[in-house]
Amino acid sequence: MLADLAGVSRTAVQRLECGVTPVQIDTLLKILNILNIEMSYTSPLMESYIETIAKHSNESESS
Repeated sequence: MLADLAGVSRTAVQRLECGVTPVQIDTLLKILNILNIEMSYTSPLMESYIETIAKHSNESESS
């Protein structure tokens, strides 16, 4: 039923459940969407970028 709702194969769901093989990100996202689970991606580079943007934004507001 989960596979049908997510629009993926039953084999893909079974493999994900059993940890048999890495799952494709698009398949994982479809399943998470049906389960109402959000997934976020983080990286040190992105965190540094966000901090830089926030710093420049605060400096602009102070001027």
